Amino acid sequence: MIAITKQTRQSTQVQDDEQFLQMMPTIKRHARLAFRNLQPQDREEATSEVVCNAFCAFRRLAALGKQQSAFATPLARFAVAHFRAGRRVGKLNSNDVTSVVNQRQHGFSLRSLQLGLSDEGVWIEILADNKLTPVPDQVAFRIDFPAWFRLQNQRDRKLTKFLALGNSATEAARHFGVSEARVSQLRSKLRSSWQEFQGEAT
Repeated sequence: MIAITKQTRQSTQVQDDEQFLQMMPTIKRHARLAFRNLQPQDREEATSEVVCNAFCAFRRLAALGKQQSAFATPLARFAVAHFRAGRRVGKLNSNDVTSVVNQRQHGFSLRSLQLGLSDEGVWIEILADNKLTPVPDQVAFRIDFPAWFRLQNQRDRKLTKFLALGNSATEAARHFGVSEARVSQLRSKLRSSWQEFQGEAT
């Protein structure tokens, strides 16, 4: 008797899951349309959250035996409204900086480090991003390096960027069509220029 009951429940759950899977394309389309003004990555995350929220709502209806009254569009609208209100699937700490509710309450937002930065700003962040250098030295570098960089000619700027991103002298030689010896010579020249700019002995 117990085995039969378990099989019946499993069969019912499979049928419910199949019902939701049939609705999922419509839910996704509704969510993507609702979030069409977001950046692609943010739109996909929001869409995934809507699908999860809709599934949880569907499972609650199924638990009450009302799965036959569940339709894709109302579930999608309900889930989109939850997302826009900052409600997410699972428990979130309202004091967490990643919480949308917390951001709205305190008037701030999170942004990727690379958003709003120029190409130059991105790789300067890469150069300065470490936990060993004292903070005053990091601040000085963020101020001095762009000023020194602007003094270099276009060729040296390109080489500096390429090497700063971790590329080797061999890769730089191949990329710029020069010999490794020339790259080493230019790198020494740039090092001396930086030291002179900093007032250090070469």
